[in-house]
Amino acid sequence: MSVHHIPIMAKKVLSARHRPGNVVAVQPVAHVGPWKHVAESLSDDELLLSTAAAQGSFRALTEHLVASGCYFGVLPAPRDALLTFRWRSAKVFLSVVVAWLLACRILIYFYCVYVGYNTVLEIVVSTRLGFHAMAVMEVAVYVSMACRWRDFVLCFLRVEHRYDASDRFAGSDGKPVDTPSALRKKIVTLAVTALVMSSTEILLELFTYPLSKEVDQFDSFSEMLEDYYNRLFNNVAQAIAYHPVVLVVAQLTVIATNLVLNFNDVFLMSVSFTICRRFHELRTTVSRDAQQVASHSYWQLARENFSDLSELTRKVDHYISFLMLLSCLNNFFSICIQLQHTVRPSSATPGIVRQLYFCFSFAFVLLRFGAMVFAASSIPEETKAIKRALYSVPSAHFSEEIGRFLSQATTDDVTLTGLGLFTITRSFILTMLGSIATYEILLVQMYKSDNF
Repeated sequence: MSVHHIPIMAKKVLSARHRPGNVVAVQPVAHVGPWKHVAESLSDDELLLSTAAAQGSFRALTEHLVASGCYFGVLPAPRDALLTFRWRSAKVFLSVVVAWLLACRILIYFYCVYVGYNTVLEIVVSTRLGFHAMAVMEVAVYVSMACRWRDFVLCFLRVEHRYDASDRFAGSDGKPVDTPSALRKKIVTLAVTALVMSSTEILLELFTYPLSKEVDQFDSFSEMLEDYYNRLFNNVAQAIAYHPVVLVVAQLTVIATNLVLNFNDVFLMSVSFTICRRFHELRTTVSRDAQQVASHSYWQLARENFSDLSELTRKVDHYISFLMLLSCLNNFFSICIQLQHTVRPSSATPGIVRQLYFCFSFAFVLLRFGAMVFAASSIPEETKAIKRALYSVPSAHFSEEIGRFLSQATTDDVTLTGLGLFTITRSFILTMLGSIATYEILLVQMYKSDNF
């Protein structure tokens, strides 16, 4: 049975449930009208049930990523058929615990300032205060998104239900669009790679701060752990004396911060790839048929599809724009810190392990930030490609509907933003690189003036 019959049959089955005692025989219904009208005739529950097993939907593509977000205590999104959110659940409790751990770490930093152990500037520069604060805000945003996860997924399903998600279009360049299975593998690979590299970064950091003396010179293993605690978490040690539980909790906050920040980047990449894939499908079909004589209804449907995808991008941006802003701040802050270490290396803890840690951490944050921005900036690039394809339509085939399509593709600003403060485009990448280069030059000049 064709996938086009599923929504209509689901509607009949759901309506038949409310008639107890009647035996209803569901007859196959032929496809009537455009797919758009079928999608709009379905209720939210019917749409969720009819697309529960759709292989090309956003829900299916991000299934493993959402599951990992639940296990890590970042995104407590519902995963049942109707996506019903419940506050009294283990997933929400785990997210609250993660946010509480990170908030306690921040409170300890401010306590050190209050009692005079450190100044505010020292806390901001020499600790992970900024990263912990951004991680807490990201967890709070993801919990808020989990409450509206049903509406967020429905934004995608309404658009996806107007397309055959199993179709595979071949563009004019002969390169096929990613199939759902290929895109799912890409998302899973991104998540696993980020997890492995994040774990490696944490392990390298453990050996970056050597002990005050050789291991065999400590009287006990507990004394060695205390020395390790005082050196690695020196700011926390000023406020809280060593205890094995305190050491475990402090290390858990570091792990939780890394998981939250890395999950945010992978999630933004996954959302961007999913939207970009839909635009790429439309672009390949328009590029393929631009030189051919197409009917008025064809170009009308193509324009409506573009309008739907543009509206989807705006709705998604409403949900994730603050996460995009936090991601850019986190990565930019990380790059600046790593650049500071390269210009002003610390002589307190020399060694090849420290150099390896900073090189690996710097490469990781550059790769992560570059991949996230490149994925998000691919969306406006696809819209530009659609506009170029429309410009290539011969004059003999040009029509009023194509003109409307071209006008809409030219005027619509289809981009993801950072809370509306900036748009994620390829020019944004150059702007960030210019800012980083300027910061590096200032650091070098300041370092030379201090040593002069």
